Amino acid sequence: MPVLRIVLLSLLLVGCASTPPQVLVVQTATPALATRHSFEMLPPSTNPSGELPPKTDYGQVEAGLRQGLLNHGYHESKKAELRVAYSLTLNEAPLEFRVDNPPEGLGNQLGSYLAVHRFKDESATLRLRISDRADKTLWQGLITTRLSPSWQREELLKAAVTVLLQQIPVIR
Repeated sequence: MPVLRIVLLSLLLVGCASTPPQVLVVQTATPALATRHSFEMLPPSTNPSGELPPKTDYGQVEAGLRQGLLNHGYHESKKAELRVAYSLTLNEAPLEFRVDNPPEGLGNQLGSYLAVHRFKDESATLRLRISDRADKTLWQGLITTRLSPSWQREELLKAAVTVLLQQIPVIR
């Protein structure tokens, strides 16, 4: 019976830890988006306010966006009706885990017993904008996802792209 409780608790914790990132739709789809079916990918725009992620992240995001739009019924064309622009910004926050301080009253005879391990928590913000040839925004959204731990980086980016694309209307 105690083993069953431990297994159930572990499953609960895993389920809570893997929540999908939340999408912020800045502009909902306009009716004009439903009448256009071809798209072109613009080069990624760079954001000077944040650190740029590795080029492999850009390649993965662009491939995911392209495939997702194709799956939604859009088709890629050089003389497209839609322009798809995106930017990817890397955000880092330091994490510090401190080990116990030496006990008070021992005259600090243990020396400096404070060990500091420095880690960083990475996240990325993906901004996606779909506009017409006249540069009028037809849909815009953004998503922020964590990129830590590093061995799950590709899966986390892929999940963020998938969740963001779910907000775009599918062509029938």
